[in-house]
Amino acid sequence: MLFNRIREHQGVGNELDPKNYALILQGTDEIIAGEYTIIQFVCVRQFLLSVTPFMNFLLFDRNQLIEQINSKELSFTPLPEPTAEQRYKPLVLKENVKPCFAQIGGFPHLLSKEYFSIIINGCFNIPKELSARAYIIRAAIYHGSNELGAPTMTKPSLGGTSVSWNEVLILTTQIQLIPRSARVAITLYNYEKIGTKEGAVATINIPVFNFDGWVNSGVNFCSMWNGKDTDPMLTTCQCEDEDATRILFEIPQYKFPITFTAPPQTIQRGSMTSIRISTQQRISIENLKKRVFDPLKKLSCEDKNLIYKHRHDLYDMTSMLPLVLSSIDYTIPTQVNEVSILLQRWDRLSPKEALTLLDSEFADYRVRTYAVEILESFSDDEIMLYMLQLVQALKNEMYDYSPLCRFLFRRGLNEPKFLGHKLFWQLMSEAHISHIRRRFSSFVVNFLYGSGIYREELITGYKFTQELVRLNQKLCKLSHADATGPFRDALSKFNLPNKFHLPMDPRLVVDAFIVEKCKVMNSKKKPFWLTFHNAAPFVTEPIRVLFKVGDDLRQDQLTLQVMSVMEHLWRQAGMDFHMRCYGVLPTGFNQGFIEVVPNAITEQALQQEKGTFAGVWNVSLFSDYLCKVNTTEQNQMLARENFMYSSAGYAVATCVLGIADRHPGNIMLQSDGHFLHIDFGHFLGNFKTKLGYQRENAPYHFSPACVNVLGDVNGEMFKKYRQLCGDALNVLRKNSNLLVTLLILMLGTGIPELQQAEDIRYMTDMLFLNKTDSEAKIEFDRLTDLSIDSKRTKLNNLFHNIAVSD
Repeated sequence: MLFNRIREHQGVGNELDPKNYALILQGTDEIIAGEYTIIQFVCVRQFLLSVTPFMNFLLFDRNQLIEQINSKELSFTPLPEPTAEQRYKPLVLKENVKPCFAQIGGFPHLLSKEYFSIIINGCFNIPKELSARAYIIRAAIYHGSNELGAPTMTKPSLGGTSVSWNEVLILTTQIQLIPRSARVAITLYNYEKIGTKEGAVATINIPVFNFDGWVNSGVNFCSMWNGKDTDPMLTTCQCEDEDATRILFEIPQYKFPITFTAPPQTIQRGSMTSIRISTQQRISIENLKKRVFDPLKKLSCEDKNLIYKHRHDLYDMTSMLPLVLSSIDYTIPTQVNEVSILLQRWDRLSPKEALTLLDSEFADYRVRTYAVEILESFSDDEIMLYMLQLVQALKNEMYDYSPLCRFLFRRGLNEPKFLGHKLFWQLMSEAHISHIRRRFSSFVVNFLYGSGIYREELITGYKFTQELVRLNQKLCKLSHADATGPFRDALSKFNLPNKFHLPMDPRLVVDAFIVEKCKVMNSKKKPFWLTFHNAAPFVTEPIRVLFKVGDDLRQDQLTLQVMSVMEHLWRQAGMDFHMRCYGVLPTGFNQGFIEVVPNAITEQALQQEKGTFAGVWNVSLFSDYLCKVNTTEQNQMLARENFMYSSAGYAVATCVLGIADRHPGNIMLQSDGHFLHIDFGHFLGNFKTKLGYQRENAPYHFSPACVNVLGDVNGEMFKKYRQLCGDALNVLRKNSNLLVTLLILMLGTGIPELQQAEDIRYMTDMLFLNKTDSEAKIEFDRLTDLSIDSKRTKLNNLFHNIAVSD
């Protein structure tokens, strides 16, 4: 059909047969061919989400393309299978052995009334800086973040870099009451500092039941996590550092091995019908339903009891399922048995709602399996959109192999070019973190083994980034003036493949540096401005990216991802804010690529053109620039419209996320009028202070120069801007649970400004969840006025320009 449209409108190709040709997106290796609607292609969907006026295609002979693809695939050498020596050798019995039992079964844990116990033998290899005169061990059983029973402690024992106990700790929970996903947290404390922040020496989490469901009986000699306190959310993997404290302990072995046995599913009489409740209780339930709008609110014991008691009245409220599951007491088998019934009978959650159930609070394997089953309905685009959270949720799994692991692995292999590419680099960005290194590394190794021809692309990209890291480490020792020469010399000697895909974007194929256009940026950490020759045919425009070493780019990546989700929500509501969320790709520890925003200039550069002082107070700053680069009245009007939509989108996004450290150096304007923010080093209301003075008091960056582009505060365009902001805010308010979930799932990253759930409070406050839609609009109008009138913003801009001009 597309081919016929070209012939009809362009009057060319009448003699060509569409079946013999395919289209290639210019500048990439993206092919459009086959009996598919054009919207099914990723590149077309991405184009439609942008505001680019034209999409350029090249017409290629289909047979030539097939030949090229076949030659590439046929040249691929699969990894060799293990040799006979590398395989596990089967056990050969030299004599006929008669079995003592026809079948050895496990003893059901439901019948074991013994209390779970641990024999603590001792701890060894305690680092000198953490050593003490006396130590004590604390052990407790957890399910998610909930402690099951009271913790138990050993007696104090004298020691130095090692300590012995040989003491039996009998915990307060019977084996029959322990859920399948429970873990034991064992922590070593300095006895003299117990109860203080410095008191924790090391800790480790051990699953009560192993992967196959047997109680983890036997002697264990494990490496603990130094300097960490009891953390039920910490991985169940051992520490692999050489200086890790070692603990020797034993979980007693019983006459028969104890196996987890799920209780029989029985529906109690009357449990499926509503119970007669009083008017007061009905009011309480309605109030609890409203409480869902504050996703950070913790339920009291009374609330949990009320929710659980009337759980069957809430089946039609999908948003209440997480609260009901949080209300279950996992020490009561009958309540634990209810989980399966609730999951079967509850109205099915949407995939976005199911993300909540991947939080560490929901440890039950049935709940997590249920969530993954719902995620199956996600499209590849949606999985890529939420990839950060899905990879982080792997940390919350009890075992390395889990339904979520299988889901990501399979979908990544099904679509390796985009989804698999993003999955690989997301895992690599955190594979250096000690407590998750083994899990992520094993995932990556197995993923590479199954990814076919894409394995070489991923490995090439990884080797390329490591070469850049090594070069940066050498150049950091030099001054900026002395670094450019060695930098370009090193690039000219880089051993690049003939063609390879840039890690930043798997669609882009490059074959060489344009060395004279590459440079070392004038910054302490020497970021690289890299310019590549585009290997795609008939393309003259080079490809530019930044590569940084020494900065943790994960916070920038998270901020831009949440903004992309906001944009996705707005589009679903029929609104397009023309936002340009540029790409950021962390590739390892404090390293990664940043997309260069094309045809853009910073507010700082525009202000300095007018003069360091005069530029800050120049209200026609943006208007003058847009008139200068857009010479026709039509283009100027289009630029103003782009500015209105994009500045409204960024206003709401940056205000809700509490983006701080805004100055002219991280505000940009593109020649077609698109307004955007860059560099998100501070968020969630962590505004910078100096000597106790808060330098920023504007809720978001919107200066009189921005107003001037839209006319004036009483003009129609500015009124429309206010209306757009209000509408955008109310869409986010309706999706507050999703936004909170995105950040909750990222608590385990170690990002300094996102350490605990309360850090997200700023965002929920800025969503005005306790107000109506009209009241929220009025509140945002007030914030807009504060931003326009902020004198601190002008002073901050002035001080910044003076500092960078020195």
